[in-house]
Amino acid sequence: MLQTKTQTKSASPTTISLNIIAAAIVLTSLYFARTLVVTLICGIFIACVLEPGVRALERFRVARWVGSLVMMLATLALMYLIIYLIYTRVLVFTEHLPEITERL
Repeated sequence: MLQTKTQTKSASPTTISLNIIAAAIVLTSLYFARTLVVTLICGIFIACVLEPGVRALERFRVARWVGSLVMMLATLALMYLIIYLIYTRVLVFTEHLPEITERL
């Protein structure tokens, strides 16, 4: 009967040290590039959210750049409308905030 030995390889101290150094370099790079990374993530999020609308406009034979422009303008108009509708309520709330905090 043949018996095979199973050897478990443990990571050498050199490998562990190199992994720690590599992780530190990656984290440091992300820290210094945080504005770029945040901008990139926001851009990807916006593109993913607006993509279904752009694709729907493409089905109606609208050029992709026109569809993107329409979706961006529609999104900005919707955000403006929401802010316009809640602006007075926020002002009233901030005026009454000292009274509310006194009651608590």
